[in-house]
Amino acid sequence: MSHNFRFEFSESDKDLLPVLWRGRKIDNSLDHQPLEIAFLGYDGVWDLFSELMVFVNEDLT
Repeated sequence: MSHNFRFEFSESDKDLLPVLWRGRKIDNSLDHQPLEIAFLGYDGVWDLFSELMVFVNEDLT
């Protein structure tokens, strides 16, 4: 995802798709589409952030 709140996939990203997280599917059809808050919801944004922090702090160290 780009900082402009749109999905923008590189060719290498597209090779990894689709991905599924908590029932939400990210696939090539979302390329260049806006990321609406409804896609994850406020709770989902926090949950994703929290999971990413655990990954960075525990799995990458």
